[in-house]
Order: sequence, then structure tokens, then C-alpha cells
Amino acid sequence: DFKKLWDHNFLMEQALRAQLCVPDFETFAFDVDKFYEATLPNTGGKNADYIPQLAEDKVDPHQFGVSVCTVSGQRHNVGDTSVHFCVQSTSKPITYCIAQNDLGEDTVHRHVGYEPSGRPFNEVALDERALNADAAGLASKLDTIRNDPDLSQNERETLLCETAREWTHSPAIPHNPMINAGAIMSCALVTGESQSAKFEKVESVWNRLCVLDKMGFENATYLSESCLLYTSPSPRDS
Repeated sequence: DFKKLWDHNFLMEQALRAQLCVPDFETFAFDVDKFYEATLPNTGGKNADYIPQLAEDKVDPHQFGVSVCTVSGQRHNVGDTSVHFCVQSTSKPITYCIAQNDLGEDTVHRHVGYEPSGRPFNEVALDERALNADAAGLASKLDTIRNDPDLSQNERETLLCETAREWTHSPAIPHNPMINAGAIMSCALVTGESQSAKFEKVESVWNRLCVLDKMGFENATYLSESCLLYTSPSPRDS
């Protein structure tokens, strides 16, 4: 009955109480349409033709759509929103969130940072600032031991060896999960008993996010990109 539906449907309660996330959604949708129409003539840029399956002879470069879904479930679509597409690197924040949900923020950030790299997304580079700071600290300690006039030669050599042996340092890690190196690390941090279990977990998360539609796996694009791994160290999240 209606009371049972009311008691168990938070979105319906919000709608009937006029407490939805965007109160005037009609005006909001109108503004989205205006932005869409204003940007529609911009046909600059090009497909990622270094990936054969995404080149212009395979994918229409003029497809363009905007979809909005608020946390209250209000939805609006304009343009080519019914065309299935390969999410590519937009999957990176989702994988990052899955890893954080599995292991927690502190553990994840011991392996991947959260600062801008200032470099191309596919550059093979790690953030070595913490490592370099630790190395500088060790060098300073060793210099202090070498220059200590109160130590004998044997004491100095013993202390130098012990200090170097006991040195611990921060690892060099990817700058953030949005560059390829960080995305690879995020994938590695997703927990599961096997690769297939991890795949099913990620697929399940995406399907829950899609709600009414099911996410697919574009195997042709995956195989197309697999042939290019020598030019990019990251699987581009097909």
C-alpha cells in the first residue's frame, strides 16, 4: 500500500516534500540544454587514432551527449546519450574508489598519491619527493657521524654501517590515480581471490552505477590496445 511505499522509498518522500537535490530541475535541465547547444558546434580535437578500434573509421567523432543524474534520482539527457561508448580513462576514479573501499584511504595512499604530477598522463614517472627527502636525511646523518671528532675510526665505521643498514625510506609512488601509473596501482589494490573475482567486483560496481543499463566489456577495444602496450605502459581501461 501507499504507506508501505512511503516508509521504504526515501526518494518518493523527497519528491512529495519538494526536497529533491535540485528543487527547480526543469530550469536546471533547460540550462544544461543551452550549454549543450552552445558547445555542439565545437568540432575540434580528434579521436584517439593511436588506438585502431577508436579511430574515426570506427567511431563517429561527432557523437556528443550530456547525461545528468542527481543523488535524488533526477535525470536529464540530451544528445547522443543512448549510444554505447568505451569509458576509457574515466574509469580511473571509479577504480580508485573501489580500492579505497576495499583497503581504506591510508593504505591506498601509501601506494598512490593524490597530488598533481604536472606531467603527461602516460609518462613513466613516480613521485620521488618523499624518497629523496629520506635520502637527504640519511646523508646528513652519515655526514654527522663522519665529522664527529669524538669517535674512533672503528666506532665511526661501525656506526656508519649500522645507520645505513637500519635506514628506512618512503617508496617512490605514482603521483595520483588519474595518470596511467596511478591507475595501474589502483587496479593492483582492488582486492579479490583471483583476477576473475576482481573483474567481477569491478563489473558489479559499474553495473550498480549504471542502474537501468548494463555495462559491457569491449573486448575488441581491449585487444586493439593490447597490441600497443609498448607505446603506453597503462591499459586504457577498456
